[in-house]
Amino acid sequence: GVSPGQTIAISAFQEGASNGWQVDWMESAELIISQGGGSGFEVDSQFNANGFGFMLIFTDEGDGIVDPGSVAAEIGGVMMQIEVSKANGVTMVVGRFPQLLESGSIHEVSVSATVGGSRQSQSFVVNVAQYTALPLSSRGVLSDDSEPGFIGTFTMISSWQPLDVSNVHGNIASLAEQQLAGELEDDTGLGYYNEATSNFNDWETEAVSLGGVINWFENAFDGDAVLNFPNDEEWPVFSELGAPALNGVVVEIKTYLELQAGYHQLGLYSEGGHKVTATHSPDGPVLSLYDSSDNAERVPTYYGRSQIFDVVAPRDGLYPIRILWFQSEPNQEDGLMLEFYTVKDRGLHLVNDTSNPKSLRAFQSAGEAQNVEPAITISSDGENVILEWVGMLQMADEVDGPYVDVADDSQSQRIWSIDEAPRGFARAVAP
Repeated sequence: GVSPGQTIAISAFQEGASNGWQVDWMESAELIISQGGGSGFEVDSQFNANGFGFMLIFTDEGDGIVDPGSVAAEIGGVMMQIEVSKANGVTMVVGRFPQLLESGSIHEVSVSATVGGSRQSQSFVVNVAQYTALPLSSRGVLSDDSEPGFIGTFTMISSWQPLDVSNVHGNIASLAEQQLAGELEDDTGLGYYNEATSNFNDWETEAVSLGGVINWFENAFDGDAVLNFPNDEEWPVFSELGAPALNGVVVEIKTYLELQAGYHQLGLYSEGGHKVTATHSPDGPVLSLYDSSDNAERVPTYYGRSQIFDVVAPRDGLYPIRILWFQSEPNQEDGLMLEFYTVKDRGLHLVNDTSNPKSLRAFQSAGEAQNVEPAITISSDGENVILEWVGMLQMADEVDGPYVDVADDSQSQRIWSIDEAPRGFARAVAP
């Protein structure tokens, strides 16, 4: 019974610890419905979209049978590439936008199809959430040398040291970077040693090869934590120290995620803070940042919580990801824990879980992607103009430019009606 323009008020609270996927509590909020009510289609239609593309599912009802070959979609007057499949009365339409939609922007997608012998159509609203496009230049490919897993570097500065400290990074990402690099000193100018090594005289770190998944819990030996995933494992390196408790910890995790071109959600679960970057550089594009730099009470959180962030892979490949994770001490949980997972089909899946077909694979290294030879062609098909290219498409109002990037070739082709085709100049360049 809801319809566009209506306001729905919602509020929820749960006393005590949260239960895995469910949030512990939420603020009261008012939601204005932008899509709903009577459908332009005579059959049920479920629409979901993000900055990369959309999915639309039709369900046949009685004589209302969708003709899968009749489905068409456009955004802003540009026809979209779509893939349509049908099975057991359910028609699935997957479309990719001609270019990535800007975070925070609002758009309309118009879809038409023949249903029960009549042409029907509807416009759907796309509210684009915050996401980050991964740099295409950093993309690698699977090679014979690509070992599954992660590369980890573990550090700890705790009250073990004679400098009477329990935590020096303060759950602040910039200080955690300095701890990892061995650049922190006490008030007298003395440096610290890394308790995650056997060198108690100088700062030393060691990169460790890690297979399997990241589902680590300080007290895993005594049983699982009440988190998203069972079968917790002890922390690598830290579990061998014999420390009565972990505190003042900073961990760097590097990997290459095997991603299909498209939209992906990644998540971390812990009480600690983090900085996640594209590429393996601390200065790479920041995908997610959660620390105590502007609020000393933020990290560690009150019980573990999920931090989910969205990314787009411009094309298939292996993309380097760096996770800097840090925590001063446990808060309400029994010990330090960390889970690294993806969200797919409304479920959580540990990264690099080879027993789960919905899990993303992670690799310790990647081969170099081949260079692209740019090319561009334009053609007509009836009342439409078709532009296809290899490389990065650039467009300008004048032949001498300035040219601006529009889309890489994973988004080729583009189709306009002759009346709506843009006037200007286009070229393809190596990305």
